[in-house]
Amino acid sequence: MNFMKLDVATVMRLLIEELMIELLSFALKIYQLLILLRVVFSWIMNDPYNQFYQLLIKATEPVLKPIRQMLPRTGTFDLSPIVALFLISIIQRLLFRQLYF
Repeated sequence: MNFMKLDVATVMRLLIEELMIELLSFALKIYQLLILLRVVFSWIMNDPYNQFYQLLIKATEPVLKPIRQMLPRTGTFDLSPIVALFLISIIQRLLFRQLYF
């Protein structure tokens, strides 16, 4: 059998690359969860000044605000979380493809 010989530096580089992609993928999953929590809390929250809800807003608004500004106005329904979740899923698929193909 003909095995490709890899030196230690190449193996380390590949392992670091894989680790970075996995960490980024994990961070994106956490961010998706934060967006989903913000959506759910916006439906059920009676106190918009709740500290946890304010934390969710501060964490997600840097992504949602630019998306919201690009979308047409739809009244009281905010489509930016849906678009953000879709874009994050595309990024995750691209990372997966980079890692395993």
